[in-house]
Amino acid sequence: MPPLEPPPPGHYEGHEMAVASEARKVPRSVRFFIVYLFITGAYTTIGGLRTLLYGIIYEEMITAVIGGVMLVLGIATYVVRNGMETLRPWSWMGALLIEQVAVASGIISVLQLVLEPGAETAILVVSIIHLLLHSFAIYYLLRRKFRVNFARKSDCST
Repeated sequence: MPPLEPPPPGHYEGHEMAVASEARKVPRSVRFFIVYLFITGAYTTIGGLRTLLYGIIYEEMITAVIGGVMLVLGIATYVVRNGMETLRPWSWMGALLIEQVAVASGIISVLQLVLEPGAETAILVVSIIHLLLHSFAIYYLLRRKFRVNFARKSDCST
């Protein structure tokens, strides 16, 4: 049996060549945010799994539910990160929603720690840093220079 040879140059007319020519390079700002999502997704996934297992082992239902929600958010963060690597328009909205949930979580954490007597200062500082980090991520996502990378072709003006 003769070895397989590549098809002649004009064989791939249309789809494959069009897809390859339409691939866009991922800008540095988006690559930075992809790394950020990888790190926050890892922390959220690991923290959610740990909290879920703790709630199951010690039979604390609310803790298990919170852990499950964190685990789902961590997995969603990875899905959004993969969408951002290919500059999918939906990934920008997904990242914005995940960051809004993280800011809401940070606000709740800070309020609980401020209102709780005897709360440790170190935990409060970490919660404030968490809140500020995710707030900055929302600001970063809403910048026009960043958003334009996820516009559909029909939305772009030439």
